[in-house]
Amino acid sequence: MAHANAALTPKHRLRLARLIVDDGWPPSRAAEFFHVSWRTATKWAQRYREEGSSGMVDRSSARHSQHARTPQPVVRKIVYLRWKQRLGPVPIAAKLDMTNAEVAWGICNIVNENMAAAARIHIAEKGHDPREFTMVATGGAGPVHVVEVARKLQIPRVLATIAAGAGSCLGLLAAPARVDRSWSNPALVKDVDWKRLATVYDELRADAESELASAGAAGGKIQWWIGAEMRYAGQGHNVSVSLPWRKIGASLCAALMKEFESRYRQLYGHLVPNAAPQVITWRLTGRSVVRSHRFTWGDARVSPKPVMRGKREIYLSKRGRYGAVPVYERYSLKPGTRLAGPLVLEERESTLVVPVVADVRVLPDYTVSVTIKEF
Repeated sequence: MAHANAALTPKHRLRLARLIVDDGWPPSRAAEFFHVSWRTATKWAQRYREEGSSGMVDRSSARHSQHARTPQPVVRKIVYLRWKQRLGPVPIAAKLDMTNAEVAWGICNIVNENMAAAARIHIAEKGHDPREFTMVATGGAGPVHVVEVARKLQIPRVLATIAAGAGSCLGLLAAPARVDRSWSNPALVKDVDWKRLATVYDELRADAESELASAGAAGGKIQWWIGAEMRYAGQGHNVSVSLPWRKIGASLCAALMKEFESRYRQLYGHLVPNAAPQVITWRLTGRSVVRSHRFTWGDARVSPKPVMRGKREIYLSKRGRYGAVPVYERYSLKPGTRLAGPLVLEERESTLVVPVVADVRVLPDYTVSVTIKEF
């Protein structure tokens, strides 16, 4: 069964598929209507053609089997000794009569599974198929774990960005300046005091502009949105509505209701007859224009040919044993370079570990693309 919060429940998937297959809607139009990707819309339409309404239910994307999977009793013992007694791999191995390598891999596998489980829940709640995604690794440890986490989720492609260990810093420098303000004042739409609301928004915007100025964004173009958390009176869950900035007044009501009803239909399939729409919280968002940034190495570290530092024994999870793999200096890899996994790419900021058969390619922006061939 689908999660209650799924963007597309089986009922909505069927509606989307029928619009495309039976009513002749273009997939792009149906995708936009239901706020999903074109690929998602096409997938459910194809399922409907092949299997009818029975094809709208969820299917597990998990592997049917997992090579060298750590047994659950062992996992529980490792977690207990690691968290409760603060033991490292060697003492744990002695207590469990296991090799150091088996315990170290068990700990690593637990970490990978925890990350995969969190992603799996989020993906399922949104009604997506992880096999349609690409996983991006950032952070110092991200490239170390990313291939194994992607394999657990059946995600076929991984991207490791330039200087992944400094990704948060680069993101902070590249992200557009943004400010958010809110005013909680529950009221039925028919009872909104539009004059007072206009005054409140003037105050919120003045305060927001002051904050943007302090961030050095006052001189650039700022995009503003009016937002509202809405629902029908008596309901417990809100529907977020957003509109481009416009003059605050009674004329806003029609546009606000149109957007609310559109979002409500998309989420629940129908409106509530004779119910009174209500605004719980008003929101204001201001953001500078999004600009693309391209980061490159600040020196001439790229070489005409990949620099291989040698070979190193790493744990090959698919084979359940250690094996020697080539270790490359990532800084030396120029755009267009193609390599084959298993391998390791080293850099000061992080280490990309590819423990399975994979196609590895350096993109024009120095991002490393890994297409996984073993699951």
